[in-house]
Amino acid sequence: MNWGVLEHIEDLPDAFRELDRIGKPECLYAFAVPTDLWLLLSIPAQYLNKIIHSVYLIKQKLKRSNPASESSTAVSIPLQKRKRARFHAILDKIKPRGHGTTGEFFRCHEAFKIESWRELFRANGFHIVAVKPLLIYAPSELPIVPVLPPAPNLGLCSSVLFLLKRTSSDLT
Repeated sequence: MNWGVLEHIEDLPDAFRELDRIGKPECLYAFAVPTDLWLLLSIPAQYLNKIIHSVYLIKQKLKRSNPASESSTAVSIPLQKRKRARFHAILDKIKPRGHGTTGEFFRCHEAFKIESWRELFRANGFHIVAVKPLLIYAPSELPIVPVLPPAPNLGLCSSVLFLLKRTSSDLT
């Protein structure tokens, strides 16, 4: 059983090959993965964390404010590059992030759709035995939604359980 780990693995095809190598032909694989709803529910927690981190950085900067060290940095980096870096730093503070190995929010949102998970498993030689919606919940940092049972008729769940077998053509 794997819960919330797949999205953190850089090379999934290699990981799946290793599972195939060590697993027996009749092995049943169980993967619980987050859905795009979980990612959307993570946005308030992300912003809370960004605010907390920004306050921390401001406090640190106030503690060590030293005009001499700042002016030497300002001289060594051209103004245009500093402006561009500040713009990107502000964007990073404003926009939500993805999760796991997919840091860009909209790419992650697509990857976490249940159908995207299905395609990933099929493309890597798995036969889907069952798909079970799990809970509806938000990240623990800011649980704006209490843990609720899934609403499968509406397609609402924050995580989903895939029960899988390797396809017979991939078995050795």
